[in-house]
Amino acid sequence: MTGVVIRLVLLAMALFLAVRLLHRSAVARREWAVRDAALTRAEEWWARTHGGPFDQERPEVPGDIAPYLGPNGPRSELRGPKPDQAAWVWGWICVVIAAFLAVSVVAQLSSGSV
Repeated sequence: MTGVVIRLVLLAMALFLAVRLLHRSAVARREWAVRDAALTRAEEWWARTHGGPFDQERPEVPGDIAPYLGPNGPRSELRGPKPDQAAWVWGWICVVIAAFLAVSVVAQLSSGSV
């Protein structure tokens, strides 16, 4: 019975860690995607409105891209690298470990050798 309890505790820990790592990875990827899309829109807007000899009447800057524009164009320094995938990989490794622990506990309990 001690082995089952230990595996259940390890299972709970693995599931908790997996959820935490996968959530952190998803939030980082979502933030990066939003920032990258806004910078891309800012670059496209700047290229459309500041390109030719007849650009004296420039339209108002859209509010969603205003933080990404500087006085001389898009603030490309805000474009960071894509988030690291290590948290995502470790999260799924924890899910697999939790699955093996769950199968092990169920197998021992169903065989009656507790």
